[in-house]
Amino acid sequence: MLNLKDQNIMILGLGESGLSMVRWCVLCGANVWVVDDRQDPPHLKTLKEEMPQVQFIGANFQAGVLNAVPVKAVFKSPGLSPAVVQDLWQHAQSLGLSTGTELTLYAMAMNELKQKCLYAPHVLAVTGTNGKTTVTSLTAALLRRAQMKVAVAGNIGPALLDTLQSYLKPIFIESLRDFDLQSLEAEIAKECAPSLGHKQEEAVNVGDQGFVQDQEAALEEANPEHLSPIEEAEFPAEIDSTLQEMETKPGSVMNTPIISSEQLKTQRLLALFPWVADLPQAWVLELSSFQLKGVTEFEPTAATVLNISQDHLDWHADMEDYVQSKAAIFGARTQRVLNRDDPQVMSFVPQAKEKLKPSSLVSKAKSKTPALPLFIEFGFGMPMRAGDFGVEHVNGMSWLVRALADSGLKVKKSQTLEELEIQRLIPVDALRILGRHNASNALAALALASTTQAKLAPMLYGLREYAGEPHRIQSVQIIEGVEYFDDSKGTNVGATVAALEGLGHERKLVLILGGDAKSQDFTPLIQPINRFARAVILLGRDADLIEKSLALVKIALVRAQTMHEAVQKASLHAKSSDAVLLSPACSSLDMFKNYAHRGEVFIEAVQALSEMGALELVQAGNLTGVRT
Repeated sequence: MLNLKDQNIMILGLGESGLSMVRWCVLCGANVWVVDDRQDPPHLKTLKEEMPQVQFIGANFQAGVLNAVPVKAVFKSPGLSPAVVQDLWQHAQSLGLSTGTELTLYAMAMNELKQKCLYAPHVLAVTGTNGKTTVTSLTAALLRRAQMKVAVAGNIGPALLDTLQSYLKPIFIESLRDFDLQSLEAEIAKECAPSLGHKQEEAVNVGDQGFVQDQEAALEEANPEHLSPIEEAEFPAEIDSTLQEMETKPGSVMNTPIISSEQLKTQRLLALFPWVADLPQAWVLELSSFQLKGVTEFEPTAATVLNISQDHLDWHADMEDYVQSKAAIFGARTQRVLNRDDPQVMSFVPQAKEKLKPSSLVSKAKSKTPALPLFIEFGFGMPMRAGDFGVEHVNGMSWLVRALADSGLKVKKSQTLEELEIQRLIPVDALRILGRHNASNALAALALASTTQAKLAPMLYGLREYAGEPHRIQSVQIIEGVEYFDDSKGTNVGATVAALEGLGHERKLVLILGGDAKSQDFTPLIQPINRFARAVILLGRDADLIEKSLALVKIALVRAQTMHEAVQKASLHAKSSDAVLLSPACSSLDMFKNYAHRGEVFIEAVQALSEMGALELVQAGNLTGVRT
């Protein structure tokens, strides 16, 4: 942030995130050049109007671009694939230039705010092939219901740096730039040294806590292997009598507040930067594999990988590259929230060699808050570890549950199911978001939000109130007993499998499928289609490819040229109590502006269908192309 002042920075790509990166670097006082291989990228007009001082270069991402611009650092927009910028990127690194991404700039800023003014919010990060937006927005809703100030950003929108900038006025950044932390620390050290003695640095509270801390250190030094908790330590009679005398003697150290240098530093910083109190207490970030690719500096307080299945293989080198990008969400001290129903995700369970060292920023005082486990699991079935979340089936009713031990979240080395206390949270049927996969999403959000120690009761109210996101298993209308669902945000095979399994247990489905296939393997759809679907309507550019992949499907495959035709043909195959599900498993850009536009056209088609008479519908339904 402050170290960008007067630096020459190059930004690659002028999409939404690229523009956000430019704004941020300009705010921080940098000189910025933007490179895009499109001569007229969508945000070029905005760039020229808002920041005319920024230089735009319309050119391919070749190494030679760096020869014309005296930059010290290069930052890449997340949408640009590594292959596209490889030549320029490798040349920048060979020259010793700093390189990074949108997330790098965000992490740098948050680290600086923590160091300079002790701003250390909860940063909760969400990734996975499917469910990211739902879990991100739901986690934020739960924390807001618990009266926390929350910022939401990332892949869900708005951009990370635009959101951060909305909280930081230029005057705030200037006040940080003029501030000398080392001078303040030296001043505090002088104030503390003459009056508080050699143990002052270990005093952590006021009154007797300073004395108790000294005694704890002395006991540990004398008998480190058998030190009992300080509240249970048995002091010799002489110390007991001394304590009693000091408690009653007027003017004694026991009656004088002892403030540590760290406490004094906190007080001074809060006085210098009162605006910090208005910053979010929690950040909830949705991060795609594009944003996480190559990131090393990011250190969220807690993060989750919801699931992993094939996606974006036209962008990533291979599946391993995709998985490793997802894994980059975990920093060295990040609390991991993992889906135990996904074997690929469970490969991220921390191993013994990953056990974390205590942070130097953590107080030496013994906290009464139970320590969180190194990772938290969520998933269907009963939780097997204290702190984990799951689903319990009781008398025909399914409940979201959490496992407790000793009426808390203490973790024992060996924990059996019989020792756990199962806390029922909310019936699955009380959720307004439909489908089995959304029960899993609810568990993920609860697990992630619980790492902040927010109160559980208001979060459960928030969970019951949450109605879901647009175009994600959204019920549109019921026509002649058939319910129509918009899952246009299901842009990959894994999302469509989840939608089929989520809705198919209760009814038969007619699936509308197709678009830009993104080099995916569609064979994982065969089993759930055969199990849950009555027919499949295919549309979009890669309909031929998808039909060949589904050769083993035992139900009708029907072609449609437009979304309106697809909805009409789906209605002719559906029976009363069935559902028609738009879950394309594909990108939308072959026929639509984006997935939201595709969903809107689907909704329009359903509304048009509801206005058609039965005879008109039969006449409109051309059933050629049906394969049985």
